[in-house]
Amino acid sequence: MTPIERTVDVLNRWCGENAVNHTDEKLEDLWNRTKPTGKPSHNAIDFWEQGAEDLFDRLIAEFKKDPARNLNFDHTDLNPTGGGIITADDLFKAVLQSPEVTTGVTLSKASHAALVKDITAALSASPKKVGEKKATARKRGQ
Repeated sequence: MTPIERTVDVLNRWCGENAVNHTDEKLEDLWNRTKPTGKPSHNAIDFWEQGAEDLFDRLIAEFKKDPARNLNFDHTDLNPTGGGIITADDLFKAVLQSPEVTTGVTLSKASHAALVKDITAALSASPKKVGEKKATARKRGQ
């Protein structure tokens, strides 16, 4: 699933129905429009601040799963009177601008060459044979 599809799924679970039908709708309006659903009803909860915190917590949980993203905004950005994320489209943009979590390590060419050199040197070093260790131990004991 794309990050947008995942965000739509989170929004739909958050408001209790498949309600995201246009991206220019304000998140607060979406919340209020779906209040009396009777599903996991949020009738007694205002969008700001509890509803916004709940949405943000759900987004965090979703984007901890692979492919993960480090969301670079918080619930205060959803504040309808001063935040930068007002509409569903704003939320999609914010999620897409959040960096993906990388699971591998990328080395520069120089670092890779140095690592290969160190490993090669370690493997080519002549270790003591097991018999040599025993003979050395016997000499010390005499």
